[in-house]
Amino acid sequence: LGELNGRTGITVSQTGLIELRVRDREPRMASDITELYISSLDSLNHLLEFTRAGNTMRFISGQLDLYRRRLDTLRDRIADFQRRNGVADFTEQTKGAIQIAVELKLKQVLAGIELELLKEYSSDRTVALKSKRAEYDKLTGKLREMVEEGEDYSIFIPLKKLPTLKQEYATMTTDLEVAERVYSFLLERYQESGIDRARTTPSVQVVSYPSLPEEPSGFPAWGIVLLAALAGALWMSLNISLWLWVRSRERGEEEQKALNELAALFRADLERARKFLRI
Repeated sequence: LGELNGRTGITVSQTGLIELRVRDREPRMASDITELYISSLDSLNHLLEFTRAGNTMRFISGQLDLYRRRLDTLRDRIADFQRRNGVADFTEQTKGAIQIAVELKLKQVLAGIELELLKEYSSDRTVALKSKRAEYDKLTGKLREMVEEGEDYSIFIPLKKLPTLKQEYATMTTDLEVAERVYSFLLERYQESGIDRARTTPSVQVVSYPSLPEEPSGFPAWGIVLLAALAGALWMSLNISLWLWVRSRERGEEEQKALNELAALFRADLERARKFLRI
């Protein structure tokens, strides 16, 4: 794994584009490893999508059963209310307030369902989860104002201030419409999750397919040879200098004088050669 990691380079752009680079002595091996990376990523994505879709289907299935029972209960309650009290008559203002309450309640319930789904796959620090929780809390506050206070909806009568019978009937009809629309939404999501679970299309879009490299990657061979030669020459020079320094400590005066004369002669010959060659 360490060797593979050392031969692999991966960068991800802000747009989500993944750039993958693989180095190996054999060009074909580099290309094969790159293709395996892509196929493994596609397989992993399919596994994650399959698992997530299955979990989503189980969650939504439970919600469908819950709202199916809630719909049956609300319909029975409304039918019983109408038999006992008749149909409550609402003014246009009250009908408008009820419709706004339905829309707010629907958004709040759907936001709550999406929040529960996000909790299955996200940590509390995830931006999406924080955003959805803030949206849910805001809708809950707006709905409370609409039903109880009416501060932001002064042209409507708050539903809590309606007469008892009309208030009960308005609550039941609002809950019934919200439950019917939530049930339809859940049914669509359940079908979409089933489609996602059965999907086999590639999850990775390859912009540029791996191909055999046209030239070796990294530092060129002649550069490596040159660097090795320079390093070797430097190492030999250091060793020779150290040896000469050690030997100079052991020489006598006559040997040192002879060595100095030899060095002077060498420098003189080198100077004459330079002048002759004009360099």
